[in-house]
Amino acid sequence: MAANTPKKDMKDTLRYKHMVARLQNLLPHQKEAALLQEISKGLQWRIDAAIEAVEKKPDDWQLIDTAGVLKQAAMFGRLATVEKLCDLFGYPAGTPVAPQPIDVAFQTAVLHGRFRTADALALRGAGMHPVSNGSPLPPLLQAVLQEQTRSIDYLVKKGADKNFLAYLAVGANSMKSLTHLVEKRGADVNYSTPSGDTPLDMALRVNNPVLKQYLLDHGAKQPQLLEKPVALSSEALKGTTFDVNFETAYLPIILKAWQVPVISKELKDALGAVAKTDTGLDFTLKNGRKMEWAENSNGTEFIGRGNRSSEFDTSDARAMVAAGKSRGWKEINVHGDDTQRQKLWLEAKRQGLSVPNYTPEAGSEAAKIWAAEQPAKKPQGPRPN
Repeated sequence: MAANTPKKDMKDTLRYKHMVARLQNLLPHQKEAALLQEISKGLQWRIDAAIEAVEKKPDDWQLIDTAGVLKQAAMFGRLATVEKLCDLFGYPAGTPVAPQPIDVAFQTAVLHGRFRTADALALRGAGMHPVSNGSPLPPLLQAVLQEQTRSIDYLVKKGADKNFLAYLAVGANSMKSLTHLVEKRGADVNYSTPSGDTPLDMALRVNNPVLKQYLLDHGAKQPQLLEKPVALSSEALKGTTFDVNFETAYLPIILKAWQVPVISKELKDALGAVAKTDTGLDFTLKNGRKMEWAENSNGTEFIGRGNRSSEFDTSDARAMVAAGKSRGWKEINVHGDDTQRQKLWLEAKRQGLSVPNYTPEAGSEAAKIWAAEQPAKKPQGPRPN
């Protein structure tokens, strides 16, 4: 019986050497195409030959989409190739914060179920933070959107917050991701973001009664009306990890703090100019003043604004009326000087609310504007005999 002989290294074969020789004189874009093709086929010795052909003229890497090559290797789970390319491109293990190509490759590996490859990229600093590969979505949100339950499980094992993932699943209208996280991973249906938003709040906002009922059936608590006056201020946003924009940061606060069932278009438009100030994130009117609601001693709700001595403009009136309408008000009583009451009356008329305690004079500016905004009545023809 013959003794076992070691397997011959393919790099010592004529086939390998001929392939390197054939590819090394191609143009850079041709070398890139050949490398991508070999990665998709998966024969390691041919991938190595294609890489060596580029290495014969190292300057060719400057004309090759190295991030695209690395992403292709991650997509097909070519672990050895990914590690080799990372070393060639200067992405060593132990990097605290990965450069963009590593993060893109990591996201690609996770979404295609190439978890060993994802582990190797994680050692080079890849993580679950957003990347810029044509989409701002981090891998955990991508996994929820695409309903990749195996990828979701991998990310949870890597430290992703399963409760936050369930919250994202509601926002993505994904029943499959939500049920997997709640029933298989034990996600908390009463999870609350730093801004106070819950999965049930999100279900109401995306107007999905099926998700809402599922959450209620699994123990979600209905929000209770707040007993104390609440100002929409920077306090409500402390610790938030949301991007600073109206859709993801401000609407949840309004829903939670004001107990508004839905955000009306009027309120959204009126508060769309919320700004970041030096003191933090505040719910302000367009001119920079805070708006808040409270209750009188007799239980009547009212909406006011900070710094009442400053100028009161149209944006103040529009936001205050829209806020009242979103809270379900059908009519409002207006207060202040005549100029303020005119502006509030005009915005109430525009938004379909009645004003029992005030009607401007016929010749006032508000009355003229309201009259001018009404569609002209068509003249009626003579009645038939």
